[in-house]
Amino acid sequence: MKGDFCRMCGSKKLRREERDICLESQNKKIKAVSIWICQNCGEEFLDDSSREKLYGTSRTAKRRRSLAA
Repeated sequence: MKGDFCRMCGSKKLRREERDICLESQNKKIKAVSIWICQNCGEEFLDDSSREKLYGTSRTAKRRRSLAA
């Protein structure tokens, strides 16, 4: 997560947790997804390092890798 504060309330009290997430629409289960939880308001945010696990690599990232190789 960019910045160490809650995007909803601005609190700096965040707790990191890992969860297994089931995507029913794609019929697959993704393990150890990092999530930040605000201890003030309870809002949950996806960690930036887990973005590729859920969404895969973007087209631009794939294109950059193929052009760099």
